[in-house]
Amino acid sequence: MAGKAVCRSALLQTGGFHASFGGMIIGMVCRMVEQKGMDLVLANRDLFLSEDTRLVILGSGEKRYEEAFRTLAAEAPDRVFMHARLDENMSHLIEAGSDFFLMPSLFEPCGLNQMYSQAYGTVPIVSRVGGLSDTVIDADDDPADGTGIMCPPHIDGVRDALVRAKRLFADSARYAAVQQRGMMSDFSWKNAVAGYARLYQDAL
Repeated sequence: MAGKAVCRSALLQTGGFHASFGGMIIGMVCRMVEQKGMDLVLANRDLFLSEDTRLVILGSGEKRYEEAFRTLAAEAPDRVFMHARLDENMSHLIEAGSDFFLMPSLFEPCGLNQMYSQAYGTVPIVSRVGGLSDTVIDADDDPADGTGIMCPPHIDGVRDALVRAKRLFADSARYAAVQQRGMMSDFSWKNAVAGYARLYQDAL
């Protein structure tokens, strides 16, 4: 977790935010297309403009979304930072330095960033769809094993998830427990192969 603190400070500096900011940082790394829930994020823009939240976005894609997020960042440069180009180092910094990783996809056959974020101790906020449902456990539904926050892929669902994230972040002990469970998650083939083997045996 010491490394997490270093990455968080570096992200604040890169985003041009005040180094002493103690509220939650929400990160996004994605293609800016409808599938990734861009409209759901923009519809909840007021939550990202609050005093106790910072939003850091890395992505490119459809012009309308790039322009919308550039406008949002220009309106509130002290709260929103956008990096609209491919940058592997920046993607790792966002994954590692954010407190929450937002991924409100309308559909997602697999998804990787929700797994990356857990490895970095960044709590994922994801839609309850496809591979996201397979790799994230909602911390409110399952307080003992929860690793993130899940929501239905619509405007009100994402809004509720962001409010719950703020509540979780305010409870430092509970937030740390969710972080640590995510960091202990194992998405390797070691586990996947065992599942395939069981499926094969059941089919015999």
